[in-house]
Amino acid sequence: MDELISIVVPIYNGERYLAECLDSIQAQDYRRIEIILVDDGSTDGTAEICQRYVADDQRFRYIYQENGGQNAARKTGVEHAVGDWVMFVDADDFVTADYCSSFLNLQHETGADVIFGICQRYQDGKYGRKSKLLSGVLSGEKVLENIILPRPFETNFSGALFSVLYQKNIIQNALMAVDLRIRFAEDWACTIYSLRQAQQVAFLPKVVYFYRLAESSCCHTHTKSVVLDQKILRYFLLHTIAGLKNELVIRHQINWLVVNNLLLGGYEYFSDFLGLYPFGEIASGKRVVIYGAGVFGEELHDKFPQSLVLAGWVDRQATYYQSLGKPVSPVEDLQEMAFDYLVIAVMNPDTAEEIARQLQEKRIPAEKILRIDERWIDSAYTEQKLQELENVDENYRYVPAAISSSQGK
Repeated sequence: MDELISIVVPIYNGERYLAECLDSIQAQDYRRIEIILVDDGSTDGTAEICQRYVADDQRFRYIYQENGGQNAARKTGVEHAVGDWVMFVDADDFVTADYCSSFLNLQHETGADVIFGICQRYQDGKYGRKSKLLSGVLSGEKVLENIILPRPFETNFSGALFSVLYQKNIIQNALMAVDLRIRFAEDWACTIYSLRQAQQVAFLPKVVYFYRLAESSCCHTHTKSVVLDQKILRYFLLHTIAGLKNELVIRHQINWLVVNNLLLGGYEYFSDFLGLYPFGEIASGKRVVIYGAGVFGEELHDKFPQSLVLAGWVDRQATYYQSLGKPVSPVEDLQEMAFDYLVIAVMNPDTAEEIARQLQEKRIPAEKILRIDERWIDSAYTEQKLQELENVDENYRYVPAAISSSQGK
């Protein structure tokens, strides 16, 4: 193997974990690599750390640019790449020593021009959930048909740009095509565009990448751009898949992706729902406890409907979330809370089902426990809200809407 792999590391204020990240790349058992460090306007010690690696190892290159977002940094990196293949590593993550060689070996076996690997969450010294993965060698269109099916919000592979080997021209075309105004779920825009171009896609059935969920993700702040992002993202993706044989199947899954993103970053968009979207129709004045303090749980807490009473917020990791300033109580406190319903603010259906089972073991009545109701994801109400995204413009502001008196399921 003598192909050159270009590894692009987009960085914004990444000094905390940057050395660990770069050490893991430097230790690759495949040596024919170049590492392009793109500093996207950092104001911390990122530049000094990067310069140390550049001085120590000629395979490193450092590029500084004004802040433009992660995809803008990736685009810059790929424009400067001279390798046959491109990979990405985020600045707070790290990879195995065979990150590059594992992908390249599989590429030689399959001839694929895009290869996805498994990534695993790593937080506070603990290894967490692994991403799912399809298997075999498939056409790009066949992969697009199976992004999420059969259930909403449970992707069959990570849509992230890391833990992927790209033929350079494929990812370069994607980054040039994607609207840089998309900063929420921008990885999916590039991924789906890349799959539209790919002839053969393979899947590496091993963990080669470890990612951290940044504290900024745990404590996100909604901005006006999130809903606008999803308008732009949906428009871009629907045009990307236009003309494919199974366009309607893929369109359905794109709608699921957009709803997922709105739940995580623009929950107020569903403020006209009669009840609590997408859990169900709940009568005004009912007392509701939120279970889950992750991104969705926080978004739901911050945008909780005025028509309902927030009776509590619990999580198994209450101590951790309390350290971040969130008013979260331990699950054990449920016994002291008076509530009509408990909603499980967890996107993964298998995890939500397991939580529901554990709650019933704690003698929480099953009729009080609500999980995401998949019927609402495919309802007439949701379809209408997706169509209304077309009316969102640059002046979008969150304005509480009147409660709707009729909703079609």
